[in-house]
Amino acid sequence: MRINLKTTSAIPMSKSKRRNKAFTFIELLIVVAIIAVLAGISIPLLRKTAANFTFDNFVKDTYYLCSYLQSSSISEGKIYCLTIAPLERNISVAYKEIDGTFKPARGRLTKLRNIPDDISIINPTDTLGVYFYPDASISEMTLTLENKYNRKATLTTKGIASAVKIE
Repeated sequence: MRINLKTTSAIPMSKSKRRNKAFTFIELLIVVAIIAVLAGISIPLLRKTAANFTFDNFVKDTYYLCSYLQSSSISEGKIYCLTIAPLERNISVAYKEIDGTFKPARGRLTKLRNIPDDISIINPTDTLGVYFYPDASISEMTLTLENKYNRKATLTTKGIASAVKIE
């Protein structure tokens, strides 16, 4: 088997026939402009998606906290209070001692939680308290939340052996 190792001709190609393999400055500017336009279109959508994600997580966390407090109240035989303070922008949990005083609950799930800045409480009162009793009843509460993109959720509790509902 023979291999032909001939090279191309030694005569250089003219400049017009040479193929330039580099990008020109104009081509690079066009690519940068296209990327800038795409970024300008997508960044507001990403912000809205992130804000909605934060809102959904906060609503679900509050829902799960209420469910946890209801089951803890039943299993431990204690009265728990979920306090929502719109002006301080936080949510806290306390339980009732034998002497009738409320003490802050300790633990990973009952820590003080801050309400995110882009979430507002519709028709807030000074302080909203929800009580969870050992007989599985919950005091009545309606908490309506809204984010800056007008996404709303309502958490509702009510009555004996009731569950927390998200609407």
